[in-house]
Amino acid sequence: GLPNGNAQTSIVGYTPDATNWTVAYTSALSPDIGSITSSTAGAKQTITGPASCSAVVLYYLGTADNVLRYRWNGGSWTTPTLSNTATLQTLALSSVPAGAWTLELEVVSGTCTWYGLDVQKSADGVRVHKLGATGSQAAQWAAVGASGWQAGITALTPNLVMILHGTNDQGASRAANAHHLSFRFRGHPASQGAPFGALSKVADHAAGPDRTRRQKGSGVNEFTRGIEGSMT
Repeated sequence: GLPNGNAQTSIVGYTPDATNWTVAYTSALSPDIGSITSSTAGAKQTITGPASCSAVVLYYLGTADNVLRYRWNGGSWTTPTLSNTATLQTLALSSVPAGAWTLELEVVSGTCTWYGLDVQKSADGVRVHKLGATGSQAAQWAAVGASGWQAGITALTPNLVMILHGTNDQGASRAANAHHLSFRFRGHPASQGAPFGALSKVADHAAGPDRTRRQKGSGVNEFTRGIEGSMT
């Protein structure tokens, strides 16, 4: 299977195609620490979306040889210029249809690692990213490089980030102190002074003394005016 189906499927449809893809479920430098990778020309993923989308942004890993193409509604293919810098990159796909759409993303050559799509609408409201990796524990997030994870979260432009780890750590009978240290550990993305307006860590009873922490910033009041993010 493919990782972390975070889209609201009633709005953004996605039928995973696992053929010729390998999965990193809890170890990628992406907002949800998941990715898919293929070096097989013609390997493809297909996504459907609603009308009136203002942007569709691909999150991917820059590699020395990655080449992909995409098309909307079975039309002409577009082959974009991709970054070869080996960090998380974003690509705003061009010519997003005004109406409902079907998007095909296909590997042309090289090694392609994709993290996901940010599907946006410009209408007033609240965008919410659900970025959980089902079953993951705090230690797995702590093992992911902070700079890459923060780059992905920053690209989503949130006003508030909420982190909830305690349930999975409790279910795995992980000691409260070990859970606590995963957040204190210098490698945890959330411990590195993340560039967000507000960061809230929420944990259940078993998560130890650091049950609820908030690092306040200028964006705390922004929450009352609306959170930026996406439906993805």
